[in-house]
Amino acid sequence: MQRLYEHLITAHFADNRQMFFLMGPRQVGKTTSARQGALHCGEAVYLNWDNGDDRQRILAGPDS
Repeated sequence: MQRLYEHLITAHFADNRQMFFLMGPRQVGKTTSARQGALHCGEAVYLNWDNGDDRQRILAGPDS
């Protein structure tokens, strides 16, 4: 099932090379939309702030 925001994520990465922050209430499909959108964008990487390893990578900056 295609979610509402997958198109917006794909369009964002087609036009921009910058981060995309997705926020919203629990259990509405944010993770699924982000992962599906990233699949269509080649170089996109899905990182989760709640994951300790991902958080360290985010804080380390773009060269990490």
